Amino acid sequence: MGEYWNGNEEATHSVIWNFTDAQSITNTFSKLGQCREWADFLSVLSKNSQQHSQQMVRTLTAGGDYTKDTTYAVWQMNVTDETAYLREYNRMMNAQLKAGVINGAWGLWRVQGGADENVTHIAYTGTANLESLLANGNPSKAYIAFQKKVARIRTIYRSDINSVIADL
Repeated sequence: MGEYWNGNEEATHSVIWNFTDAQSITNTFSKLGQCREWADFLSVLSKNSQQHSQQMVRTLTAGGDYTKDTTYAVWQMNVTDETAYLREYNRMMNAQLKAGVINGAWGLWRVQGGADENVTHIAYTGTANLESLLANGNPSKAYIAFQKKVARIRTIYRSDINSVIADL
């Protein structure tokens, strides 16, 4: 992902790995650890980039088909009551889906590892392109109601707009 509109965040790119379960993570990295081409790739990468952070996240809820999206809005936040937030988030997303406001992938992740002192959760919504993401600048009624309901349990620390550079 290209981190094009990311405020004061130092990172310029993100790499996202998707796994179906923990065993898949173990199997993948075990195989990569034995692969000469992977070692060569990491060597070149480390000489040409600076790593800022790593995070492992767990999907709490998601929808849509992320393989069709090229642009994402991402919110990094601290949530103090995950159960209440997830309930309200799903309520909002269902209302927005019904109203046709959402046309791409979306979801909410809990940071399992690599969290900083602020970020416990990450939400995202995707679209086919930047024009689609920016087409509607007005928040929906469902989003306004959601903001009011979660105001005491959520603090947003960063919102970014990212673009897919490669999908390997």
